[in-house]
Amino acid sequence: MELNKRNNKLKKYMFGFLDNIRRLKAKNPLIKEIWVEDLGAYLFKLNNRVFFLVDMEVGCISLACYDSCRPIIKARYSKLIFTHPYVSEKRLLSIFLPNQESSIKLALELFEAAQPVVGRKAS
Repeated sequence: MELNKRNNKLKKYMFGFLDNIRRLKAKNPLIKEIWVEDLGAYLFKLNNRVFFLVDMEVGCISLACYDSCRPIIKARYSKLIFTHPYVSEKRLLSIFLPNQESSIKLALELFEAAQPVVGRKAS
């Protein structure tokens, strides 16, 4: 009974997170959504620099980004950093996000940080 209650709460949370990320995606056409069949997960990416991996089966939300966004993560979420096997070979940093509020807040910050700055040359 207790396990079933927990699973229902987790599913509700995961679908809530998906809805919120899709709202961000609706406002920013650069955010792409991909269903990764092998993983049973949704992958959201922006300019190939920021990734959210939403694993519906395990009930895990992880985030990965390239070096330009790392200071934001290290400053706020250093205790949560781990390496996700799906993205580790691409030298990405992943973290597990503990709740929906922090997930959405960080998504906004990172998607903003990954956007090309107008007038600045790409390196």
